[in-house]
Amino acid sequence: MKKSVMWQTIIAAAMAVMVLLCTACPAGNEPSDTPGGKAEAPFIVVQPTDYQLNLNDTAELSVTARVSDGGTLSYQWYKAAEVGRTGTKVEGAESRTFSPPTDEEGTTYYYVEVSNSNIDTRTSTKSRYAALYVTDPASAATPSGTQYYIAVDTGEEAKHQFVRGFGGMINAWGAPCPDLTIADADMLFNPDKLGLNILRMIIYPEPLEDIMNNMIYTSVDNSDFFDIGKLVNKYGGMIIGCPWTPPDGLKLANGHLDPAKYMNMGQHLVTWVKKMEAGMGGNNKIFAISSQNEPDGNATWCIYSPEENRDFVKQVFPKIREQIPHVKLFPGEWTDFDEKQYQPILDDADALAAVDGFAGHFYGGSVGQRKSLLIATGKEVWMTEHLRNTNNNKIVDPTWDQVWSFADDFYNCMINDYNAYIYWYAKRFYGLIGDSEPGVTNQRDGQPQLRGLLMSHYAKYAAGKYRYDVNWVNDTYSAAATRPASIRSTVYMDNETITMVMTNSSTAVRGGAWINIKLPAAVKSGFAIATYDGTTNDNGAITPRPSGSAIDATMVKQQPTRVVFSDDMQTASVYMPPSSFVSIRFYK
Repeated sequence: MKKSVMWQTIIAAAMAVMVLLCTACPAGNEPSDTPGGKAEAPFIVVQPTDYQLNLNDTAELSVTARVSDGGTLSYQWYKAAEVGRTGTKVEGAESRTFSPPTDEEGTTYYYVEVSNSNIDTRTSTKSRYAALYVTDPASAATPSGTQYYIAVDTGEEAKHQFVRGFGGMINAWGAPCPDLTIADADMLFNPDKLGLNILRMIIYPEPLEDIMNNMIYTSVDNSDFFDIGKLVNKYGGMIIGCPWTPPDGLKLANGHLDPAKYMNMGQHLVTWVKKMEAGMGGNNKIFAISSQNEPDGNATWCIYSPEENRDFVKQVFPKIREQIPHVKLFPGEWTDFDEKQYQPILDDADALAAVDGFAGHFYGGSVGQRKSLLIATGKEVWMTEHLRNTNNNKIVDPTWDQVWSFADDFYNCMINDYNAYIYWYAKRFYGLIGDSEPGVTNQRDGQPQLRGLLMSHYAKYAAGKYRYDVNWVNDTYSAAATRPASIRSTVYMDNETITMVMTNSSTAVRGGAWINIKLPAAVKSGFAIATYDGTTNDNGAITPRPSGSAIDATMVKQQPTRVVFSDDMQTASVYMPPSSFVSIRFYK
Protein backbone atom coordinates (compact mmCIF):
# COMPACT_ATOMS: atom_id res chain seq x y z
CA MET A 1 0.00 0.00 0.00
CA LYS A 2 1.29 3.46 -0.80
CA LYS A 3 1.86 5.94 1.96
CA SER A 4 0.23 9.35 1.62
CA VAL A 5 1.08 12.71 3.04
CA MET A 6 -0.92 15.93 2.97
CA TRP A 7 0.76 19.08 4.18
CA GLN A 8 0.77 22.88 4.05
CA THR A 9 2.27 25.67 6.06
CA ILE A 10 -0.93 27.66 6.49
CA ILE A 11 -4.34 26.37 5.47
CA ALA A 12 -7.42 28.26 4.31
CA ALA A 13 -9.72 28.79 7.31
CA ALA A 14 -12.70 29.39 5.05
CA MET A 15 -13.41 29.29 1.34
CA ALA A 16 -13.66 33.07 1.12
CA VAL A 17 -10.36 33.84 2.84
CA MET A 18 -6.80 32.62 2.65
CA VAL A 19 -5.40 31.89 6.06
CA LEU A 20 -1.90 31.71 4.67
CA LEU A 21 -2.33 35.44 4.30
CA CYS A 22 -4.27 36.44 7.42
CA THR A 23 -2.84 34.56 10.37
CA ALA A 24 -3.24 36.43 13.63
CA CYS A 25 -0.18 35.13 15.42
CA PRO A 26 3.20 35.89 13.85
CA ALA A 27 6.07 33.45 13.92
CA GLY A 28 8.32 35.94 15.65
CA ASN A 29 8.73 37.08 19.22
CA GLU A 30 5.37 38.27 20.56
CA PRO A 31 5.52 39.18 24.29
CA SER A 32 2.31 39.47 26.25
CA ASP A 33 1.60 42.01 29.00
CA THR A 34 4.12 41.95 31.82
CA PRO A 35 3.37 43.27 35.35
CA GLY A 36 6.23 45.58 36.27
CA GLY A 37 7.98 44.94 32.94
CA LYS A 38 11.05 43.44 34.59
CA ALA A 39 11.35 39.89 33.31
CA GLU A 40 12.76 39.64 29.80
CA ALA A 41 10.39 38.31 27.16
CA PRO A 42 11.59 34.90 25.93
CA PHE A 43 12.96 34.88 22.41
CA ILE A 44 11.85 31.85 20.40
CA VAL A 45 14.87 30.58 18.50
CA VAL A 46 13.19 27.56 16.88
CA GLN A 47 9.44 27.63 16.29
CA PRO A 48 7.20 24.53 16.33
CA THR A 49 6.87 23.15 12.81
CA ASP A 50 3.94 21.66 10.92
CA TYR A 51 3.62 17.90 11.16
CA GLN A 52 2.00 15.29 8.93
CA LEU A 53 1.31 11.77 10.14
CA ASN A 54 -0.66 8.73 9.28
CA LEU A 55 -3.32 7.65 11.73
CA ASN A 56 -1.88 6.60 15.11
CA ASP A 57 1.68 7.52 14.24
CA THR A 58 3.76 9.42 16.79
CA ALA A 59 4.42 13.15 16.47
CA GLU A 60 6.58 15.44 18.57
CA LEU A 61 6.18 19.20 18.53
CA SER A 62 8.99 21.23 20.09
CA VAL A 63 10.14 24.78 20.74
CA THR A 64 13.50 26.29 21.60
CA ALA A 65 13.61 29.61 23.45
CA ARG A 66 16.13 31.67 25.38
CA VAL A 67 16.47 34.62 27.76
CA SER A 68 19.56 36.49 28.87
CA ASP A 69 18.41 37.75 32.28
CA GLY A 70 18.89 34.47 34.15
CA GLY A 71 15.18 33.80 34.48
CA THR A 72 13.47 30.41 34.51
CA LEU A 73 11.56 29.25 31.44
CA SER A 74 8.28 27.33 31.59
CA TYR A 75 5.96 26.05 28.86
CA GLN A 76 2.24 25.53 28.22
CA TRP A 77 0.81 24.06 25.01
CA TYR A 78 -2.62 24.95 23.59
CA LYS A 79 -4.90 23.34 21.02
CA ALA A 80 -6.86 25.48 18.52
CA ALA A 81 -9.33 24.81 15.73
CA GLU A 82 -7.94 27.54 13.46
CA VAL A 83 -4.84 29.67 13.09
CA GLY A 84 -5.20 32.81 15.18
CA ARG A 85 -8.00 31.49 17.37
CA THR A 86 -7.47 31.31 21.14
CA GLY A 87 -6.76 27.72 22.06
CA THR A 88 -7.67 25.50 24.98
CA LYS A 89 -4.98 24.46 27.42
CA VAL A 90 -3.64 20.94 26.93
CA GLU A 91 -3.47 19.52 30.42
CA GLY A 92 -0.07 18.14 31.32
CA ALA A 93 1.64 19.60 28.23
CA GLU A 94 4.10 21.74 30.17
CA SER A 95 7.52 20.95 28.72
CA ARG A 96 9.56 22.08 25.73
CA THR A 97 8.30 19.10 23.71
CA PHE A 98 4.79 17.75 23.31
CA SER A 99 3.38 14.65 21.59
CA PRO A 100 -0.18 15.35 20.39
CA PRO A 101 -2.75 12.60 19.76
CA THR A 102 -3.07 11.26 16.20
CA ASP A 103 -6.06 8.93 16.48
CA GLU A 104 -8.41 11.02 14.30
CA GLU A 105 -8.11 12.26 10.71
CA GLY A 106 -8.10 15.98 10.15
CA THR A 107 -6.18 19.17 10.89
CA THR A 108 -5.53 20.57 14.36
CA TYR A 109 -3.38 23.54 15.37
CA TYR A 110 -1.13 23.82 18.40
CA TYR A 111 0.90 26.66 19.86
CA VAL A 112 2.95 27.08 23.01
CA GLU A 113 3.35 29.95 25.45
CA VAL A 114 6.90 30.21 26.75
CA SER A 115 7.13 32.12 30.04
CA ASN A 116 10.11 33.66 31.82
CA SER A 117 9.89 34.06 35.59
CA ASN A 118 12.35 36.48 37.12
CA ILE A 119 12.43 39.23 39.76
CA ASP A 120 8.90 38.37 40.90
CA THR A 121 7.51 39.00 37.42
CA ARG A 122 6.52 36.77 34.54
CA THR A 123 6.63 37.48 30.80
CA SER A 124 5.27 35.19 28.09
CA THR A 125 5.91 34.81 24.38
CA LYS A 126 3.47 33.01 22.10
CA SER A 127 4.79 30.75 19.35
CA ARG A 128 3.47 30.36 15.83
CA TYR A 129 0.59 27.97 15.23
CA ALA A 130 1.85 24.56 14.13
CA ALA A 131 -0.50 22.44 12.05
CA LEU A 132 -0.86 18.72 12.75
CA TYR A 133 -2.26 16.86 9.73
CA VAL A 134 -3.44 13.32 10.29
CA THR A 135 -4.34 11.35 7.17
CA ASP A 136 -5.44 7.84 6.36
CA PRO A 137 -3.00 6.17 3.92
CA ALA A 138 -5.83 4.04 2.60
CA SER A 139 -7.37 7.12 0.97
CA ALA A 140 -4.33 7.94 -1.18
CA ALA A 141 -5.08 8.63 -4.82
CA THR A 142 -3.32 6.68 -7.56
CA PRO A 143 -1.75 9.00 -10.15
CA SER A 144 -3.56 8.77 -13.48
CA GLY A 145 -4.10 10.87 -16.59
CA THR A 146 -1.36 13.23 -17.80
CA GLN A 147 1.92 12.51 -16.03
CA TYR A 148 5.40 14.00 -16.13
CA TYR A 149 8.59 12.87 -14.46
CA ILE A 150 11.40 14.72 -12.68
CA ALA A 151 14.68 13.41 -11.30
CA VAL A 152 16.11 15.64 -8.57
CA ASP A 153 19.90 15.88 -8.50
CA THR A 154 21.48 17.22 -5.29
CA GLY A 155 25.08 16.35 -6.07
CA GLU A 156 27.81 18.99 -5.93
CA GLU A 157 27.88 19.35 -9.72
CA ALA A 158 24.16 20.12 -9.68
CA LYS A 159 24.50 22.80 -7.00
CA HIS A 160 23.88 26.42 -7.96
CA GLN A 161 23.35 29.76 -6.18
CA PHE A 162 22.34 30.49 -2.61
CA VAL A 163 18.90 32.08 -2.75
CA ARG A 164 18.94 35.11 -0.45
CA GLY A 165 15.30 36.04 -0.77
CA PHE A 166 12.34 37.90 -2.28
CA GLY A 167 10.53 41.15 -1.61
CA GLY A 168 9.31 44.51 -2.82
CA MET A 169 9.77 48.27 -2.64
CA ILE A 170 8.28 50.72 -0.14
CA ASN A 171 6.55 53.80 -1.54
CA ALA A 172 8.86 56.49 -2.93
CA TRP A 173 8.10 60.19 -3.42
CA GLY A 174 4.45 60.01 -2.39
CA ALA A 175 1.23 60.19 -4.43
CA PRO A 176 -0.32 58.69 -6.43
CA CYS A 177 1.08 55.55 -4.86
CA PRO A 178 -0.07 54.81 -1.28
CA ASP A 179 2.26 54.53 1.67
CA LEU A 180 3.06 51.13 3.14
CA THR A 181 1.46 50.82 6.58
CA ILE A 182 2.46 48.65 9.53
CA ALA A 183 -0.46 46.34 8.75
CA ASP A 184 0.72 46.10 5.13
CA ALA A 185 4.25 45.27 6.24
CA ASP A 186 2.92 42.57 8.53
CA MET A 187 0.95 41.06 5.64
CA LEU A 188 4.06 41.06 3.48
CA PHE A 189 6.73 39.87 5.94
CA ASN A 190 4.97 37.82 8.61
CA PRO A 191 6.04 34.20 8.03
CA ASP A 192 2.47 33.10 8.74
CA LYS A 193 1.21 35.38 5.95
CA LEU A 194 3.11 36.08 2.71
CA GLY A 195 6.47 35.54 4.41
CA LEU A 196 8.64 37.75 2.16
CA ASN A 197 12.07 38.71 3.46
CA ILE A 198 13.48 41.73 1.59
CA LEU A 199 12.27 45.34 1.76
CA ARG A 200 13.82 47.93 -0.55
CA MET A 201 13.71 51.51 0.77
CA ILE A 202 14.52 54.82 -0.87
CA ILE A 203 17.30 56.89 0.69
CA TYR A 204 15.90 60.39 0.25
CA PRO A 205 18.21 63.34 -0.36
CA GLU A 206 16.72 65.18 2.59
CA PRO A 207 17.46 64.33 6.25
CA LEU A 208 15.62 61.22 7.41
CA GLU A 209 14.04 63.05 10.34
CA ASP A 210 12.44 65.58 7.98
CA ILE A 211 10.97 62.76 5.89
CA MET A 212 9.63 60.94 8.95
CA ASN A 213 8.17 64.13 10.43
CA ASN A 214 6.19 64.46 7.19
CA MET A 215 7.76 67.83 6.40
CA ILE A 216 8.35 66.68 2.81
CA TYR A 217 6.31 64.46 0.45
CA THR A 218 3.25 65.01 2.62
CA SER A 219 0.85 63.08 0.38
CA VAL A 220 1.80 59.93 2.29
CA ASP A 221 2.65 59.17 5.91
CA ASN A 222 6.36 58.39 6.26
CA SER A 223 6.43 58.50 10.05
CA ASP A 224 6.51 54.73 10.50
CA PHE A 225 9.80 53.88 8.77
CA PHE A 226 11.39 52.78 12.06
CA ASP A 227 8.43 50.61 13.02
CA ILE A 228 8.32 49.00 9.58
CA GLY A 229 12.06 48.37 9.74
CA LYS A 230 11.72 46.76 13.16
CA LEU A 231 8.93 44.55 11.87
CA VAL A 232 10.99 43.37 8.89
CA ASN A 233 13.92 42.59 11.21
CA LYS A 234 11.64 40.87 13.71
CA TYR A 235 10.56 38.42 11.06
CA GLY A 236 14.14 37.76 9.98
CA GLY A 237 13.94 39.97 6.88
CA MET A 238 16.48 42.27 5.24
CA ILE A 239 16.39 45.95 4.27
CA ILE A 240 18.30 47.37 1.32
CA GLY A 241 18.52 51.15 0.92
CA CYS A 242 19.02 52.93 -2.39
CA PRO A 243 19.33 56.66 -3.24
CA TRP A 244 17.63 58.25 -6.26
CA THR A 245 19.39 61.60 -6.05
CA PRO A 246 21.96 63.14 -3.71
CA PRO A 247 21.49 66.06 -1.31
CA ASP A 248 21.56 69.58 -2.74
CA GLY A 249 24.94 70.80 -3.87
CA LEU A 250 26.48 67.44 -4.72
CA LYS A 251 25.56 67.27 -8.42
CA LEU A 252 27.06 69.04 -11.37
CA ALA A 253 24.92 70.95 -13.86
CA ASN A 254 24.93 67.96 -16.22
CA GLY A 255 23.29 65.73 -13.61
CA HIS A 256 26.43 63.76 -12.72
CA LEU A 257 27.67 63.48 -9.15
CA ASP A 258 30.52 65.92 -8.58
CA PRO A 259 33.70 63.81 -8.14
CA ALA A 260 34.86 66.30 -5.53
CA LYS A 261 31.74 65.43 -3.49
CA TYR A 262 31.99 61.65 -3.62
CA MET A 263 32.85 61.44 0.07
CA ASN A 264 29.94 63.71 0.95
CA MET A 265 27.58 61.32 -0.81
CA GLY A 266 29.18 58.39 0.96
CA GLN A 267 28.64 60.07 4.31
CA HIS A 268 25.01 60.71 3.40
CA LEU A 269 24.54 56.96 2.90
CA VAL A 270 26.28 56.18 6.21
CA THR A 271 24.14 58.74 8.04
CA TRP A 272 20.94 57.19 6.70
CA VAL A 273 22.01 53.72 7.84
CA LYS A 274 23.01 54.95 11.30
CA LYS A 275 19.79 56.93 11.78
CA MET A 276 17.65 54.02 10.64
CA GLU A 277 19.44 51.59 12.94
CA ALA A 278 19.31 53.96 15.90
CA GLY A 279 15.61 54.59 15.30
CA MET A 280 14.81 50.89 14.97
CA GLY A 281 16.83 50.20 18.12
CA GLY A 282 18.01 46.93 19.58
CA ASN A 283 19.79 44.61 17.18
CA ASN A 284 17.76 45.75 14.16
CA LYS A 285 20.00 46.33 11.16
CA ILE A 286 20.16 47.52 7.57
CA PHE A 287 21.37 44.61 5.45
CA ALA A 288 22.63 46.41 2.34
CA ILE A 289 22.82 49.69 0.45
CA SER A 290 23.56 50.51 -3.17
CA SER A 291 25.19 53.69 -4.42
CA GLN A 292 22.53 54.78 -6.92
CA ASN A 293 19.19 53.83 -8.46
CA GLU A 294 19.55 53.58 -12.24
CA PRO A 295 22.75 55.62 -12.73
CA ASP A 296 22.12 55.43 -16.47
CA GLY A 297 18.82 57.25 -15.98
CA ASN A 298 18.19 60.98 -16.23
CA ALA A 299 19.70 64.15 -14.81
CA THR A 300 16.68 64.67 -12.55
CA TRP A 301 18.05 61.89 -10.38
CA CYS A 302 21.79 61.38 -10.74
CA ILE A 303 23.95 60.04 -13.56
CA TYR A 304 27.13 57.99 -13.34
CA SER A 305 29.15 56.74 -16.26
CA PRO A 306 30.46 53.19 -15.85
CA GLU A 307 33.86 54.68 -15.05
CA GLU A 308 32.38 57.06 -12.48
CA ASN A 309 30.53 54.13 -10.93
CA ARG A 310 33.90 52.36 -10.60
CA ASP A 311 35.61 55.42 -9.15
CA PHE A 312 32.88 55.98 -6.59
CA VAL A 313 32.95 52.44 -5.19
CA LYS A 314 36.74 52.32 -5.29
CA GLN A 315 37.16 55.58 -3.39
CA VAL A 316 34.11 55.66 -1.14
CA PHE A 317 33.08 52.10 -0.29
CA PRO A 318 36.20 51.36 1.83
CA LYS A 319 35.44 54.49 3.88
CA ILE A 320 31.80 53.50 4.26
CA ARG A 321 32.86 50.02 5.35
CA GLU A 322 34.99 51.50 8.13
CA GLN A 323 31.87 53.03 9.70
CA ILE A 324 29.23 50.38 8.97
CA PRO A 325 31.19 47.15 8.35
CA HIS A 326 28.11 44.90 8.70
CA VAL A 327 26.29 46.47 5.72
CA LYS A 328 26.64 44.88 2.28
CA LEU A 329 27.66 47.37 -0.43
CA PHE A 330 26.40 47.25 -4.02
CA PRO A 331 27.36 49.62 -6.88
CA GLY A 332 24.73 51.45 -8.90
CA GLU A 333 21.64 49.49 -9.94
CA TRP A 334 21.64 49.82 -13.74
CA THR A 335 18.31 50.07 -15.54
CA ASP A 336 18.77 47.16 -17.92
CA PHE A 337 21.36 45.18 -15.93
CA ASP A 338 23.76 45.38 -18.87
CA GLU A 339 27.05 43.78 -17.88
CA LYS A 340 29.11 46.26 -19.89
CA GLN A 341 28.09 48.92 -17.39
CA TYR A 342 29.95 47.00 -14.70
CA GLN A 343 33.00 46.18 -16.80
CA PRO A 344 35.20 48.96 -15.34
CA ILE A 345 34.63 47.49 -11.88
CA LEU A 346 35.38 43.98 -13.09
CA ASP A 347 38.62 45.22 -14.65
CA ASP A 348 39.81 46.95 -11.47
CA ALA A 349 40.88 44.67 -8.62
CA ASP A 350 40.48 47.35 -5.94
CA ALA A 351 37.02 48.35 -7.11
CA LEU A 352 35.91 44.74 -7.35
CA ALA A 353 37.18 44.04 -3.85
CA ALA A 354 35.18 47.02 -2.54
CA VAL A 355 31.77 45.62 -3.58
CA ASP A 356 29.85 42.76 -1.97
CA GLY A 357 27.67 42.05 -4.96
CA PHE A 358 25.86 43.50 -7.96
CA ALA A 359 22.30 44.75 -8.32
CA GLY A 360 20.30 45.77 -11.36
CA HIS A 361 16.86 46.08 -12.91
CA PHE A 362 14.95 44.08 -15.51
CA TYR A 363 14.12 46.74 -18.05
CA GLY A 364 15.15 46.90 -21.70
CA GLY A 365 16.44 43.70 -23.20
CA SER A 366 17.95 42.10 -20.12
CA VAL A 367 14.89 40.43 -18.59
CA GLY A 368 15.94 37.11 -17.11
CA GLN A 369 19.29 36.98 -18.87
CA ARG A 370 22.20 35.30 -17.16
CA LYS A 371 24.94 37.66 -15.93
CA SER A 372 27.86 35.31 -16.47
CA LEU A 373 30.62 37.87 -15.94
CA LEU A 374 29.13 39.05 -12.66
CA ILE A 375 28.37 35.52 -11.43
CA ALA A 376 31.96 34.49 -12.23
CA THR A 377 33.21 36.93 -9.57
CA GLY A 378 31.68 34.75 -6.87
CA LYS A 379 29.68 37.71 -5.56
CA GLU A 380 25.90 37.80 -5.23
CA VAL A 381 23.74 39.11 -8.08
CA TRP A 382 20.41 40.69 -7.12
CA MET A 383 17.50 41.72 -9.33
CA THR A 384 16.29 44.77 -7.40
CA GLU A 385 13.48 46.21 -9.51
CA HIS A 386 11.02 45.22 -12.19
CA LEU A 387 7.58 46.70 -12.75
CA ARG A 388 5.15 44.65 -14.80
CA ASN A 389 1.93 46.46 -15.63
CA THR A 390 -0.24 47.10 -18.66
CA ASN A 391 -0.16 50.95 -18.42
CA ASN A 392 -3.50 51.42 -20.13
CA ASN A 393 -5.78 48.78 -18.61
CA LYS A 394 -5.42 48.77 -14.84
CA ILE A 395 -8.15 46.26 -14.12
CA VAL A 396 -6.24 43.60 -16.06
CA ASP A 397 -3.11 43.81 -13.89
CA PRO A 398 -4.40 41.79 -10.90
CA THR A 399 -5.70 38.91 -13.05
CA TRP A 400 -4.44 35.42 -13.78
CA ASP A 401 -3.58 36.41 -17.36
CA GLN A 402 -0.93 38.81 -16.08
CA VAL A 403 0.64 36.59 -13.42
CA TRP A 404 2.40 34.25 -15.84
CA SER A 405 4.92 36.79 -17.15
CA PHE A 406 5.66 37.54 -13.49
CA ALA A 407 6.12 33.80 -12.91
CA ASP A 408 8.57 33.69 -15.82
CA ASP A 409 10.57 36.46 -14.11
CA PHE A 410 11.04 34.28 -11.04
CA TYR A 411 11.82 31.17 -13.01
CA ASN A 412 14.37 32.90 -15.24
CA CYS A 413 16.03 34.56 -12.26
CA MET A 414 16.39 31.26 -10.47
CA ILE A 415 17.65 29.14 -13.37
CA ASN A 416 20.12 31.92 -14.26
CA ASP A 417 21.62 31.98 -10.77
CA TYR A 418 20.34 35.26 -9.34
CA ASN A 419 20.46 35.41 -5.55
CA ALA A 420 17.48 37.69 -4.93
CA TYR A 421 14.40 39.11 -6.63
CA ILE A 422 12.78 42.40 -5.56
CA TYR A 423 9.65 43.68 -7.27
CA TRP A 424 8.78 47.37 -7.64
CA TYR A 425 6.05 48.72 -5.32
CA ALA A 426 4.96 46.03 -2.90
CA LYS A 427 1.62 47.79 -2.37
CA ARG A 428 -0.10 48.70 -5.62
CA PHE A 429 -2.87 47.35 -7.83
CA TYR A 430 -0.10 45.85 -9.98
CA GLY A 431 1.94 44.83 -6.92
CA LEU A 432 2.09 42.14 -4.27
CA ILE A 433 -0.79 43.43 -2.14
CA GLY A 434 -3.65 45.61 -3.33
CA ASP A 435 -4.34 49.31 -2.78
CA SER A 436 -7.34 51.61 -3.15
CA GLU A 437 -6.73 52.67 -6.75
CA PRO A 438 -10.04 54.04 -8.12
CA GLY A 439 -11.70 51.84 -10.68
CA VAL A 440 -9.64 48.74 -9.94
CA THR A 441 -12.37 46.75 -8.27
CA ASN A 442 -10.76 43.32 -8.58
CA GLN A 443 -8.37 43.86 -5.65
CA ARG A 444 -8.57 44.60 -1.93
CA ASP A 445 -6.57 47.23 -0.10
CA GLY A 446 -3.75 45.59 1.83
CA GLN A 447 -4.75 42.07 0.77
CA PRO A 448 -2.64 39.68 -1.32
CA GLN A 449 -2.61 39.83 -5.08
CA LEU A 450 -1.87 36.79 -7.23
CA ARG A 451 1.66 38.12 -7.68
CA GLY A 452 2.08 38.25 -3.93
CA LEU A 453 0.82 34.69 -3.55
CA LEU A 454 3.31 33.51 -6.15
CA MET A 455 6.20 35.36 -4.51
CA SER A 456 5.12 33.83 -1.19
CA HIS A 457 5.69 30.36 -2.61
CA TYR A 458 9.26 31.28 -3.53
CA ALA A 459 9.91 33.14 -0.27
CA LYS A 460 8.77 30.20 1.85
CA TYR A 461 10.22 27.36 -0.19
CA ALA A 462 13.32 28.77 -1.93
CA ALA A 463 14.78 31.52 0.28
CA GLY A 464 17.66 30.52 2.51
CA LYS A 465 18.56 27.45 0.43
CA TYR A 466 20.78 26.48 -2.47
CA ARG A 467 19.22 25.77 -5.85
CA TYR A 468 19.84 22.42 -7.55
CA ASP A 469 19.20 21.00 -11.01
CA VAL A 470 15.81 19.76 -12.17
CA ASN A 471 15.97 16.99 -14.76
CA TRP A 472 12.85 16.18 -16.78
CA VAL A 473 13.00 12.49 -17.64
CA ASN A 474 10.99 9.62 -19.09
CA ASP A 475 8.63 7.40 -17.10
CA THR A 476 11.44 5.08 -16.02
CA TYR A 477 13.68 7.98 -14.91
CA SER A 478 16.34 6.60 -17.25
CA ALA A 479 16.54 9.16 -20.09
CA ALA A 480 16.05 12.88 -20.60
CA ALA A 481 12.68 14.22 -21.69
CA THR A 482 11.35 17.59 -22.83
CA ARG A 483 9.91 19.89 -20.17
CA PRO A 484 6.18 20.46 -20.70
CA ALA A 485 5.64 23.96 -22.09
CA SER A 486 3.21 25.12 -19.38
CA ILE A 487 5.10 23.86 -16.32
CA ARG A 488 8.12 25.44 -14.61
CA SER A 489 9.92 23.74 -11.72
CA THR A 490 12.89 24.60 -9.52
CA VAL A 491 14.48 22.66 -6.65
CA TYR A 492 16.22 23.87 -3.48
CA MET A 493 17.92 22.23 -0.53
CA ASP A 494 19.28 23.01 2.94
CA ASN A 495 20.51 20.73 5.72
CA GLU A 496 17.04 19.48 6.63
CA THR A 497 14.79 19.79 3.59
CA ILE A 498 14.45 19.52 -0.16
CA THR A 499 11.87 21.89 -1.61
CA MET A 500 10.28 22.50 -4.99
CA VAL A 501 8.36 25.44 -6.46
CA MET A 502 6.27 24.71 -9.56
CA THR A 503 3.88 26.71 -11.71
CA ASN A 504 1.38 25.46 -14.29
CA SER A 505 0.16 28.16 -16.69
CA SER A 506 -2.16 25.85 -18.66
CA THR A 507 -5.72 27.14 -18.99
CA ALA A 508 -7.09 23.96 -20.54
CA VAL A 509 -9.98 22.29 -18.75
CA ARG A 510 -7.87 19.16 -18.51
CA GLY A 511 -4.62 21.09 -18.16
CA GLY A 512 -3.71 19.55 -14.83
CA ALA A 513 -1.01 16.92 -14.50
CA TRP A 514 0.62 14.57 -12.02
CA ILE A 515 4.28 15.36 -11.39
CA ASN A 516 6.24 12.27 -10.38
CA ILE A 517 9.48 13.08 -8.56
CA LYS A 518 12.47 10.79 -8.10
CA LEU A 519 14.41 11.98 -5.03
CA PRO A 520 18.14 11.35 -4.53
CA ALA A 521 17.45 9.38 -1.34
CA ALA A 522 14.56 8.29 0.83
CA VAL A 523 12.89 11.08 2.81
CA LYS A 524 11.00 10.98 6.09
CA SER A 525 7.97 12.97 5.06
CA GLY A 526 6.68 15.79 2.89
CA PHE A 527 3.82 18.17 2.24
CA ALA A 528 2.50 20.31 -0.62
CA ILE A 529 0.45 23.49 -0.85
CA ALA A 530 -1.46 24.51 -3.99
CA THR A 531 -2.72 27.95 -4.98
CA TYR A 532 -5.15 27.92 -7.88
CA ASP A 533 -8.12 29.72 -9.38
CA GLY A 534 -10.94 27.53 -10.53
CA THR A 535 -13.89 25.35 -9.76
CA THR A 536 -14.25 21.61 -9.54
CA ASN A 537 -16.63 20.07 -12.04
CA ASP A 538 -18.64 16.89 -11.62
CA ASN A 539 -15.76 14.85 -13.02
CA GLY A 540 -13.32 16.18 -10.46
CA ALA A 541 -11.38 18.25 -12.99
CA ILE A 542 -10.37 21.82 -12.18
CA THR A 543 -11.84 24.22 -14.73
CA PRO A 544 -9.93 27.53 -14.84
CA ARG A 545 -11.93 30.73 -15.05
CA PRO A 546 -12.15 32.48 -18.43
CA SER A 547 -9.21 34.48 -19.75
CA GLY A 548 -9.08 37.90 -18.09
CA SER A 549 -11.12 36.78 -15.11
CA ALA A 550 -10.55 39.05 -12.11
CA ILE A 551 -8.95 37.96 -8.88
CA ASP A 552 -11.24 37.80 -5.89
CA ALA A 553 -10.66 36.24 -2.49
CA THR A 554 -13.55 33.86 -3.11
CA MET A 555 -12.02 32.74 -6.42
CA VAL A 556 -8.56 31.86 -5.16
CA LYS A 557 -8.08 28.61 -3.33
CA GLN A 558 -5.04 27.95 -1.17
CA GLN A 559 -5.08 24.48 0.26
CA PRO A 560 -3.04 21.35 0.84
CA THR A 561 -2.66 18.95 -1.99
CA ARG A 562 -1.82 15.32 -1.43
CA VAL A 563 1.65 13.92 -1.92
CA VAL A 564 1.66 10.20 -2.70
CA PHE A 565 4.86 8.36 -1.78
CA SER A 566 6.27 5.06 -2.95
CA ASP A 567 6.86 2.45 -0.28
CA ASP A 568 10.58 3.26 -0.18
CA MET A 569 9.83 7.01 0.30
CA GLN A 570 12.14 7.91 -2.58
CA THR A 571 9.51 8.69 -5.21
CA ALA A 572 6.69 11.19 -4.70
CA SER A 573 3.75 12.22 -6.86
CA VAL A 574 1.73 15.43 -6.62
CA TYR A 575 -1.14 16.73 -8.71
CA MET A 576 -0.86 20.20 -10.28
CA PRO A 577 -4.20 21.81 -11.22
CA PRO A 578 -4.26 24.02 -14.30
CA SER A 579 -3.46 27.70 -13.57
CA SER A 580 -1.73 26.95 -10.29
CA PHE A 581 1.33 27.35 -8.10
CA VAL A 582 2.37 24.27 -6.13
CA SER A 583 5.22 24.02 -3.62
CA ILE A 584 6.51 20.90 -1.88
CA ARG A 585 8.73 20.41 1.15
CA PHE A 586 10.43 17.06 1.77
CA TYR A 587 12.06 16.30 5.13
CA LYS A 588 15.31 14.40 4.73
